[in-house]
Amino acid sequence: MAKPRVGFIGVGTMGSRMSRCLLRAGFSLTVHDRDSRKVAELKEAGASAVTSPREVAAASDVVITMVPDTPDVEQVVRGADGLRESLRRGMVYVDMSTVSPTASKALAAELNGLGIEMLDAPVTGQPANAADGTLGIMVGGKREVLDRCLEIFQAMGKRIIHVGPNGAGHTMKLINNLIGATVLQVICEGLALAVKAGLDPQQVSEVTSAGGARTGMMESRGPTIFARSFENVGFALRLMDKDLRLAAELARDLQVPLPIASVAREMYRAAMTAGYGDLDVAALVKVVEAMANVEIRGKA
Repeated sequence: MAKPRVGFIGVGTMGSRMSRCLLRAGFSLTVHDRDSRKVAELKEAGASAVTSPREVAAASDVVITMVPDTPDVEQVVRGADGLRESLRRGMVYVDMSTVSPTASKALAAELNGLGIEMLDAPVTGQPANAADGTLGIMVGGKREVLDRCLEIFQAMGKRIIHVGPNGAGHTMKLINNLIGATVLQVICEGLALAVKAGLDPQQVSEVTSAGGARTGMMESRGPTIFARSFENVGFALRLMDKDLRLAAELARDLQVPLPIASVAREMYRAAMTAGYGDLDVAALVKVVEAMANVEIRGKA
């Protein structure tokens, strides 16, 4: 059976790497992004380049979006020259962004009414995982639609989990990031305390990684903190701030208190105010350092 034609909208840090995985897996790929340089790079790698979401839909059987926020998804689908102008009955639209579950469910219902299936399938992992096709993918939507798209997901991810109906994928991603963001805040506090007490912060990382305090956040962001390499962005702080906002909105709607996570969110807001939004999320430590009057730095 011939592989489905895939369209990909949003080929930034993660999307460009995911697109290359699809090309390596032999998929016919059509791409679009507001950044023409990213599109040109993928065109050189074998993708077709178009100038609008409408053209992506016209050339594809399955369309993927990987964009920053809910308004971006809505603009891509419903805006002028948007996907909706060319989506056809029987097509599948997959949103791999991290956006509002409520808005995503409403969009899925709208598209289902037109005979178009939708999956929400946000990802976990670093740019390196996107490059080598080992992302985690949490999928919301009909299981049979996931099965239709499984080969596409397998080209980009190693752990593909069906988590429920439309909106469940985005909900799972927000909970994942809520936990991760709060853990990172505690890591920053612990490292600041360690430095003020005269300990080697890298030794703190080694000790905690061998015991019950082991966490993926220390493993992924500790090296960035110790090297002060915040400009090497794996996941921008502004995106984590956005995800915390979406998680807070979901918690409000479901009447779930988030006392600890709410405090952590204020620290991310402070980091945004300080101008760290375009740095790696590990730059959160700079806010904690300023409060404690320390600098956390590893040995050269």
